[in-house]
Amino acid sequence: MVEPDSDRDFADWVAPHLPAMSRFAGRLVARSERDDVVQDALVRAWHRWSTFDPSRDTPSGWLLAILADHGRRTRSRRTGPIGDLRDSGATVELAPADLGLERAIARLTERQRLVVNLHHFVGLDVAACAEVARCAPGTVKATLHHARARLRDLLDEPPGPEDVSRDDSLNTSLNDSLNDWATTGSRDPVETCLTEYAGRWRAAQSAPLSVDPAGPETRSPWLAVAAVVVAVAAVIAGVKIAQLNNPVPDPSDRTSILVPWRPLPATHPEIPMRSTPARPDPAIAAAVAPCRAAQLRTSTDTGGAGGTRYMNVTITSATGDPCSLSGYPQVEPLTRGHDSGIPLARRTDDAVYRHPALVSSTSTGLLQLSWANWCAPPVTNDQIRITLADGAGTLLLTGFGVAPACEGLPATGKSAIGVDTFQPEHRSDPSVHTAYASVRASSNMMTTHALPGQRANFAVTLMATNRVVLDPCPDYTITLSGASLRVATYQLNCADVPFKTESGQPCLPPGTPVRFAMQVTAPLVTPQDFVWSLVLPENRQDVENVETSGVLTVDTVGIVGTVD
Repeated sequence: MVEPDSDRDFADWVAPHLPAMSRFAGRLVARSERDDVVQDALVRAWHRWSTFDPSRDTPSGWLLAILADHGRRTRSRRTGPIGDLRDSGATVELAPADLGLERAIARLTERQRLVVNLHHFVGLDVAACAEVARCAPGTVKATLHHARARLRDLLDEPPGPEDVSRDDSLNTSLNDSLNDWATTGSRDPVETCLTEYAGRWRAAQSAPLSVDPAGPETRSPWLAVAAVVVAVAAVIAGVKIAQLNNPVPDPSDRTSILVPWRPLPATHPEIPMRSTPARPDPAIAAAVAPCRAAQLRTSTDTGGAGGTRYMNVTITSATGDPCSLSGYPQVEPLTRGHDSGIPLARRTDDAVYRHPALVSSTSTGLLQLSWANWCAPPVTNDQIRITLADGAGTLLLTGFGVAPACEGLPATGKSAIGVDTFQPEHRSDPSVHTAYASVRASSNMMTTHALPGQRANFAVTLMATNRVVLDPCPDYTITLSGASLRVATYQLNCADVPFKTESGQPCLPPGTPVRFAMQVTAPLVTPQDFVWSLVLPENRQDVENVETSGVLTVDTVGIVGTVD
């Protein structure tokens, strides 16, 4: 853990990592939202700085992981397709070929898109990508390899009616490059396309302002946000909020309406949750018979980078009859038909697929293997024998070939071939969410002359991209967590929300900010971390948070509050 010192120390600590944060945010959200997302992430990092452990994380990986989480939540609140990619954060002024590549990247799985963005566009090496993605370096290499294979398929597809701006010359050029690659072993053309486009994309991004050590007045606005939390509200909102004690809303101006403060007792309503099932549905795979080797056809895609080799085994149905594959297969690396003496290790992290995988005429199975850092006498793996459970037969695959290089780790000796479980080639995990998935919270606190123990006024603005019906009316908490934890829970003042559904229920209309007046008692000590949060179902990591945070500072003259 680190001992947080001054705000200036924090600003100096994050300064080297602002360019990477800027590039990463530019890949996560719309261009107009990039700076706000970086600012939000910096404030969250400032509050959590005391939890940073240099023995477990690097500063860059820690900051980018916070940014990834915040960017994902920001992006998840959008509805429908991304729209015109020319206006999205993922693009600059795009040539048609680049636009086609961006559309293909957008169709990758979330993990594939994450590592492609981190590696190619942010410019991180594999180890740094693994830290941000919270996985092993071998998994990053395998995911990059699989993502490039998927991009080859997507870019090779004929353009659909929605791809009116797609340049067919990209297909012709790519197909020619793929033919050369297959026959001559030249560099993967998809990797070349990604590298060249990412270079153009990075060059076109607006760079963060440099840090001038001569004085804070010349610092980047982002560093000012991180270093002087009092300025957060002004930076993010861009305006000063008038005194909340005497609001004079204009009824014709929706953005000026302020729902009055009422300390309503909490009712602890049950907030409904909606589930999106996994695709393909594991229940379908569980209902069919296990696969037999005679029913299956396999193909392998093997690649490597540095001291790691990886293999994707694609499994299709030879008969069209549906069957299922589940769990870890029995894997035997062979050299000239005999055991190669290469150890095996099962992958056990949270990303392992733990359901049966359906193989049918419309669904393809996948098995991923990896082999890294062979720091022992060289060995050649000619074949890999896969034995299915319950005497269902064996599959014989082309092996990895020559052992991977030892990357300066001689103590590791004979490293194992990593074995994953069977999984669908294309899948989406189940998700659980509430109606508040599209809601974003922000808040502003005015300067109030109040002694400790008196009340300070602030406003919380909720804005939804979809209409959200406030029925049941949710609770919210106000938490002060400085010297001692203080939590107050109230029911949101839904009755005074001026927006109603056709049946008279209060609601948050799409795209319209709704401000709620709030009060908090000034504590006796300072500073205090400050969090306002809707009370949503607990103990569910896949359920979104709707919260905003800041810092309260109390002195003998009064209280100054800043909330982002």
